[in-house]
Amino acid sequence: MNIRYRILRFFVGEEASSVTPHERKTFFLDTLRSGVDGIEVTLAPSVFLLIAIQFFQVSDIWKSIISSATFIGLIFSLFTAALLGNKKPTNVSGYSTITGGFFLIFAAFTDNALVFCSLLIVHSIFMFIRAPLFTAIFEVNYSPTRRAKLFSAGIMFAIVTGLASNYFFGRLLDINLEYYKLIFCFSGFFLIISGILLLNIPYEFTGRKIRRNPLKNLALLYKNPIFGIVSLSWFIMGFANLWSIPLRIVYLAEADRGLGLSPFLTLIIIGFIPNAVKLLFSNLWARIFDRFDFLPIRIITTLLMGIGIFLFFLTENIAVIITGQVIMNIGLACSPFIWNLWVTKIVPQGESQPYMSVHTFLCGVRGVMGPFLGFLFVQNFPMRYVGTISFAMVMVSIAILIPMLKKWSKSTI
Repeated sequence: MNIRYRILRFFVGEEASSVTPHERKTFFLDTLRSGVDGIEVTLAPSVFLLIAIQFFQVSDIWKSIISSATFIGLIFSLFTAALLGNKKPTNVSGYSTITGGFFLIFAAFTDNALVFCSLLIVHSIFMFIRAPLFTAIFEVNYSPTRRAKLFSAGIMFAIVTGLASNYFFGRLLDINLEYYKLIFCFSGFFLIISGILLLNIPYEFTGRKIRRNPLKNLALLYKNPIFGIVSLSWFIMGFANLWSIPLRIVYLAEADRGLGLSPFLTLIIIGFIPNAVKLLFSNLWARIFDRFDFLPIRIITTLLMGIGIFLFFLTENIAVIITGQVIMNIGLACSPFIWNLWVTKIVPQGESQPYMSVHTFLCGVRGVMGPFLGFLFVQNFPMRYVGTISFAMVMVSIAILIPMLKKWSKSTI
């Protein structure tokens, strides 16, 4: 029994013997790719904003722009999914990742805040237009009965690399903030390698109809009522989370409006602890996602996230803040499967890419709106209200889904 088979067996159990060569190659290449993405996930929500706050000392408007950068990419994904729909998702995502890696390296060599922010925005656009493409790859290359379990290997590897990078990046930035330049060059180099891995993932076209007009994809929200209702709920829940993400970093890192913690401690709370929790619960959620109905899982994970955000902003007590992070990330440990794979549960075979492009577009819209409204809010109201408002939005998003529980069954998936 070779090491590769042992790894497969760990994630899919007895199904390892039935994994096709196509699945096997996708599994190992995408798992390595995900490991590199774990570094990117560390940078996008935490290091980028931390450098902007403590090194460039930018205004709230620039903090909002940097916080929104990843979501601008998600908005663009609606258009790239349509305009590049006749191209292999593996090729588009591969070249996009390589380009994003180069722009991250470029950002290491500027001391101008405007240029720095602009390069990060371009980098993030290229990195996050990939989201619908990954879903299309997983839908075609993985069997539905083990899709989440195979995907979970990459998620767990990404969490491990995220844990390591949060720790070491925090240590480096504690020594000297200018070491962010080394971090960007190191990360950009590995993103280029990640892009090469994506180019080598096998993919066969399924002959689906291409919608050239990207705005026509938005019509799927009312043509498929289940998709539309879940998307509405997701928009409210997603906003509750996304508007609070940059504010969590501000709350920990800024002395005037928060606790004024060191870069190392900030990254431990924002990055290391969440990744550690996700590592513990990721494989469990993967097995639950493959086995049980989507909607109850969505409601439970949303509630956990809402409770966690509420506790995070409730007090200045570090223990309570960490407790909030733990509860929040038990729920968010399921988010890679729910976020990336949920459309495969409710859409016709071969149609995941256009549906996913709408989902990522809406995520991009709320992600761009969130930071701006969040910083506007904390300029006029106490930071502790953020958690209360987020929890209220979470409960509204759950209330929208409750009536669907009676109708939801395997036959609707």
